[in-house]
Amino acid sequence: MPPSNDLLTGAALNHKLSFFKFGLVGVTNTAFDFAVFVLLLRFFSWNIIAANTAAYLFAVTNSYLLNRIWTFGDIGARRVSLLSYAKFVAINSVGLLIGTGIIYLLRSMMPIELAKLLAVPIVLIWNYLGARYFVFNEGK
Repeated sequence: MPPSNDLLTGAALNHKLSFFKFGLVGVTNTAFDFAVFVLLLRFFSWNIIAANTAAYLFAVTNSYLLNRIWTFGDIGARRVSLLSYAKFVAINSVGLLIGTGIIYLLRSMMPIELAKLLAVPIVLIWNYLGARYFVFNEGK
């Protein structure tokens, strides 16, 4: 039997599309997060952990709203709720710890900004899986 040409149908297509949307939201939030981080670190002389935490918290709120409405809205996740926001913040807080740990561990080996960029893909995967399967999977 020949392989199916329908590899991107149904659930697989939905999963790939939501990951793509999550990535687009992530690019915007990463740029925002990075800009706030550098601003606080370089212009306001905040320490690494405080600057990274503040930048991440600003970005996570924007990310929640965009992902709730646009990325995962097709799986019944359009309504904003305190519970789902708390779950999203919890998932992203673990992501924050992962990212901050990576930056802190790499700080003596490279520029802090490069360490921050290296943390991004790892945190992206963690946050996507948490959002998809823990936060925005209502009724699934």
